Amino acid sequence: MATASASRVPSRAPTVAPATTAPIAYLPALSAKSLDQASSAALQKVLDDLVKAGAPDAIAAVITADGQWSGAAGIDGPGGRVAKPGDAFNIASTSKTVLAALVLRLAQDGKLNLD
Repeated sequence: MATASASRVPSRAPTVAPATTAPIAYLPALSAKSLDQASSAALQKVLDDLVKAGAPDAIAAVITADGQWSGAAGIDGPGGRVAKPGDAFNIASTSKTVLAALVLRLAQDGKLNLD
């Protein structure tokens, strides 16, 4: 069985771009108010439809400059407990994709050097 040699694989960590680039802009302050009733009802319908289509439960949150919303639908677990908006759930490897997209965007904008 062949084994890979560690010396064949370069291991260079990403480097930060020179300080001459503009700083990364952070998100502006978001609204703490609730979304309007029509938007909230439409978002809740999406969760309800997911459960009707066969998902055991669905939990979501939306945060925009116009307001916030969170909702839940379905049964959470074998005990028959109704899902609630504040329930915690495992996001699995979803954050890896978001982080990869962020890193590539920073590299595209010249704020991170991948070489």
